[in-house]
Amino acid sequence: MGKSPINKHAYFAAVTAATLWGIFFLIAKISLLDLPVFNIIAYRYILACLPFLVLMLASGRFPDKKTIASGVILGSILFTADFSQLTGISLTTVSSSALLSQGLIIFTPVFLLFLGFRIKKFDFLRPAIALIGLYLFAVKEAFSISVGDIFIIGFAVAISVYFIANEKLVQKSPLTSLLAVQFLTEGLLGILFSVATGGIIFPQAPVSWLQILYLGIAATCLGWGLNSWAQKSIPSHHVVIIYILEPLVAGFLAFVFFSETLTIKELIGAALILFAVIMPAIYSRKNRKR
Repeated sequence: MGKSPINKHAYFAAVTAATLWGIFFLIAKISLLDLPVFNIIAYRYILACLPFLVLMLASGRFPDKKTIASGVILGSILFTADFSQLTGISLTTVSSSALLSQGLIIFTPVFLLFLGFRIKKFDFLRPAIALIGLYLFAVKEAFSISVGDIFIIGFAVAISVYFIANEKLVQKSPLTSLLAVQFLTEGLLGILFSVATGGIIFPQAPVSWLQILYLGIAATCLGWGLNSWAQKSIPSHHVVIIYILEPLVAGFLAFVFFSETLTIKELIGAALILFAVIMPAIYSRKNRKR
């Protein structure tokens, strides 16, 4: 696979990133009680871009036109994804939004097929299983689905497009400069839409600033950084299993702080979605044993 030898530090980094992203759902849910969606995006990504801007300036390597264009494209796609995700979090439960956000990313092969990529039959079995799980988890009585779930599904579509675009564009630009432009783009879009929809609210309570700092520095800057470093030595099929911690952490915290619970039907749907996520790891292990 072209990965460097696996080490415990890389696994710890990946677990930490997944945990930070799991906690994100709880912090975002609380933050949405005080701040509008576009305000959170603005604060979060302006803060997240600052360390990368400092590193970029310190290195003296300024982004060229291609890097700027790539960063603006990725930042715009990510802005759409974050708007959908935060809106969905505000309208549904923490555990539901975390699980749907994680599980639906496996539909990426469908988008790749439409773009002309060759996809193995195995890669279509996962979306089929996930679709059944999604029906059991999200669809209520009389074939209804909540507005919050629709926004989270919109996030999954947008983030799948982001991953496909990022896979292409990240190869052509220095990572630090690309992330700086990307996060700055999303932060500026957050400011623009905040002003257009009622203005920017300046949080008064210290706890609100702690929440913003977590979303910007811990969940975004540190989370992305740890994830990128860990994937240099951890095979992707191992990383997928680690990422299951994200909805599990969010679900546990939602149970502790919000007393959220799932029905038997929703638990079965959740199990199918998570099974679809870890299928590559199971398939890979069987192949190695042959």
